[in-house]
Amino acid sequence: GRALSAAFSEPVRVLATSPLGVVLDKPSGVRTERLLEAAAAQLRLDLRAVSRLDKGTSGCLAVAVGEAGFQELKAAFAGRAVDKAYLCLVEGLFERTALPAGVSAAAAAAAVDALA
Repeated sequence: GRALSAAFSEPVRVLATSPLGVVLDKPSGVRTERLLEAAAAQLRLDLRAVSRLDKGTSGCLAVAVGEAGFQELKAAFAGRAVDKAYLCLVEGLFERTALPAGVSAAAAAAAVDALA
């Protein structure tokens, strides 16, 4: 297979394991698919994506082991049995005028207040 990229000069960090899946530490700047390839090679498991994180996003990534794990985790995600939480850390001041299209100032303020 392809040589691991510089992003994988260290082993892929496994945060949790079960017979049906593993949770990987996905670094920012790495595509989910590339992380999955590297983890599958490292762990020698049939790993399958059931969700993805954007390339620029870091975080915990749950992946299935084998077909049985894929079917069970896919159903859990589809049935919203999996709780997801997103946290954005920024440096500097939060400018309400710099909100992306479609995000209201009230929603942004509520999210900031929830972190306080």
